[in-house]
Amino acid sequence: MTCESRRISAVELEPLGQLRDVVLVDGGIRLHDRVLVEDDATTIGCPEGAQDRSWFEPLVGGVRIRKVLVLDDDRARAAWLTWCGTESDGNQTPLHISVNGVEIVRPSTSQVHPQCLHYYTTEWGGSHFDNWFVTALPVGALQVGVNTIDMWCEAKGSTNDTPAWEIMIGADSERFRGSDPALPPVGRSAFSSDRGSTWDGDRLGRGDDLAGEYCVRLSLERHRPGGVFRSAVLDASCGNGQKTGEPCLHRHLTVNRCDITCDVDTPEGTRADLRVR
Repeated sequence: MTCESRRISAVELEPLGQLRDVVLVDGGIRLHDRVLVEDDATTIGCPEGAQDRSWFEPLVGGVRIRKVLVLDDDRARAAWLTWCGTESDGNQTPLHISVNGVEIVRPSTSQVHPQCLHYYTTEWGGSHFDNWFVTALPVGALQVGVNTIDMWCEAKGSTNDTPAWEIMIGADSERFRGSDPALPPVGRSAFSSDRGSTWDGDRLGRGDDLAGEYCVRLSLERHRPGGVFRSAVLDASCGNGQKTGEPCLHRHLTVNRCDITCDVDTPEGTRADLRVR
């Protein structure tokens, strides 16, 4: 009876494997270190039959929008607010953001990212479509549970026809198209035309006729609570020197015993489970 061993690196395993909430980094498979908090993914985009960009909310004088995002864990090494919308060509007007009462001012893209011409010019053809915007947040502004995010601008020249900023809305009417079964509405977005004195969650958009969610999200730098890596089928008849995924010359053999040993780093408070079938 002979005993053969074979060492397979994470770099070899990863291309043919299935990864859920894990990623290949520095030669090892680790938990993904980003968490996206959102509730609009199944609705985002132009609603069926919509016209005149009615699924956008122009931020004009007196208008504020509100988005509520719920966190079950507020720990993070860094945090960003990200939203889908547009910015007018040549815009110089900053966007005001409040997160649980902590106010942040996001300058115009021409000031903070002048190289990103597609955000605020037609030079690359992108400014009149929609883009994803990102701005850093103070981690201490976040809290477990409800997080209230308000957005507005103070430009007197910002109008419905030429808004300095506008935010996309994911319409609840699209939920049945975005997932099966459809996810229920969550009712975490609201609109105010009087600087936040009163709020309405059923009259969003240019025509005040949409119910849905503003496409506003949180991106957190922290490891996910768990993840799974499922490898491709490993051929036990392949010996040393055989690369994963390459065909083997199958030999007549009987496997009396097969052991698998993993090189795993488990920081305090974590664990790794191994299943073989």
